[in-house]
Amino acid sequence: MLVKKHYLKHLILLLTFLSMLLFVVSFVHADEVDNDHRIQSRMEQLEKEIELRRSIGFRSDIEYVQAVHGLDSVVIKERLGGVAFTPEEAKELETRIDLERDGETLQVFFAQEADLQEVFGGIYLYHAPDSEDYTAGGKLILQLVQNHEKIDDIVKTLPPLGYPERLQIELADFSNKHLEQQYQEISSSASAYPEIRGVFVDRTGNRIGVLILPSDTWDKTNGVVNKDSLSSELAALVADPSVVVREGEVEETITAVRGGDSWGTFSGGSRCTLGFKVIYNNTYSMLTAGHCVDDLSSGQNIYNSTTHIGTYSGAYKDGASSSSGTGIDAGILYMNNQWTAYDDVINYTSYRDIHGSTSNYMAGSWRCWTGKASGTQCGYIKCESLTYSTTGGTWYTDLFSIDPPSSGGDSGAPAYRPETSSNASVTGIMRSTVNGFGCTNGSDAILSKWHHIRDYFGLTLVTDG
Repeated sequence: MLVKKHYLKHLILLLTFLSMLLFVVSFVHADEVDNDHRIQSRMEQLEKEIELRRSIGFRSDIEYVQAVHGLDSVVIKERLGGVAFTPEEAKELETRIDLERDGETLQVFFAQEADLQEVFGGIYLYHAPDSEDYTAGGKLILQLVQNHEKIDDIVKTLPPLGYPERLQIELADFSNKHLEQQYQEISSSASAYPEIRGVFVDRTGNRIGVLILPSDTWDKTNGVVNKDSLSSELAALVADPSVVVREGEVEETITAVRGGDSWGTFSGGSRCTLGFKVIYNNTYSMLTAGHCVDDLSSGQNIYNSTTHIGTYSGAYKDGASSSSGTGIDAGILYMNNQWTAYDDVINYTSYRDIHGSTSNYMAGSWRCWTGKASGTQCGYIKCESLTYSTTGGTWYTDLFSIDPPSSGGDSGAPAYRPETSSNASVTGIMRSTVNGFGCTNGSDAILSKWHHIRDYFGLTLVTDG
């Protein structure tokens, strides 16, 4: 009996020791796995930072980027994508973001001067990608048609800019008006030519690009297709000297966009911002601003970067004719299918899932919006019921405003109430920025209320979860 008790005692001690050993081993293993995930996450973030730096011409070698993270003076701001920069780099990037306003000023100037349309070649922001020198880029390039008699007059009459020293004049072969005419002509006829894979405006190259199906039939020189090797009908369509034909395919993806992403009317182009995912006419769609689509034709193709995401529905509302009308500013873009867009919004460097809407527009309430030019901005509602008219007599009624002002391209941006979790509630769609109203804070973003847009178009908010 004593032997059995002695054996049992040792067995209990042994089992206790083994269980403790297993606990320690499992704890160490779990810690190692967690550590591996953290390392992988840090490496993925580092790769994204390196790619961003490379695309805007900032130094991007891994040793340097890691060293920047270790600086006492490192600058990390949500407005700058949450990426680590030196103070000098951060200041430069802030300036480039502000340069968007100068670009918008020049676009408005040329849009209002009809007699200058044949001289205006376009505007783009030059970043000097891959230069590894943050001082090389950050130039606002204004293209003017060379040898035009009005070039000197334009330079003298340009509107005041925030950064005039950053403006550079570049001589171009074709006017913006000419490029737009060629783009519209080719795009409207493209469906009759299955070999055409994409049409886009190359702003920096001052050309129209046409992608066609790769084939041994085409005669090519340095990647450019000789138009004489095309069929006579296709050759006639792309005959204009502003058109360059290359072999290629437009990238297609199943899921492409979410609220806060940009969209354009040609491959590689960017016009405004996408809002919320909705159902309109039993079709999965995305909202944007009405004034972004008022010059489009129903059925016109819509892109996010080089990805074809859908077509313009033909439905929009941009103001009212009187103060008693439905003065909203919203338009609807049909998506290719149910999976082309997510039902969430970009929130700084992560995403928030849309789980419903809020009808609270009370002044002092905290709201956020995400635009393609300004990124995510948050602030307090200043105006909860704003009505105003333009000089042309168009009325915008029962709007609300949020303290941070918007920039060109933010139109259509989704405004939302961030919740305590990773969710968000729909609030409205960005229209523009206003100044001088009593309830605003100098210069505030103004937005159409979600429930007005919903009721006018008969929309269903998509909350797939």
